Amino acid sequence: MAKENKTGESKKVKEDEEQEDVIDQGDEETKAEPKPEAKNVSVKGVQKSLYQRVLDLAKETGRSVGELTNDAYKALLLTASGAKEFSQHFVEGAKQVSVQSIDNITELEITGPELKELKRKVSFNHIKQLTISDITDEEFSSIVVGIHNVEELTVSKQVKKTSVLKVCSFVNKIKLE
Repeated sequence: MAKENKTGESKKVKEDEEQEDVIDQGDEETKAEPKPEAKNVSVKGVQKSLYQRVLDLAKETGRSVGELTNDAYKALLLTASGAKEFSQHFVEGAKQVSVQSIDNITELEITGPELKELKRKVSFNHIKQLTISDITDEEFSSIVVGIHNVEELTVSKQVKKTSVLKVCSFVNKIKLE
């Protein structure tokens, strides 16, 4: 049922007139013979100001609103697809570089080869006595990302003291053996 507006016109009649305006502003060839893959579609909720800008652009470029809209939809789908692919790669990459946290142990002795078996970066937290042996400076720097709240840390002499200090916080005692 149509509602009356202030001027006495029914809302339905006004909507029909607006839709006719849109159809009349289209490309003459498209109105006469729609392309086989084309379909007339009504999209509700398009802001008038945006539609007017698209209409102006169509006039400036000599293209139909439908052609511009199709290009915009294609660009949107490509962007969304690219964003989805990017986010999947980001999540996969984040999983590969995720940190293994080793926490709350009284005493732990671990070797470089054992750390390599984890196949991820490692953080040691809240350990009373931690010993990391049989590890080179390069291996230590590429695997160990944090040593926090450790009372006594013993590390292989092959590891530079500066490499150890870079990853430590709240460590009471550091020994290189």
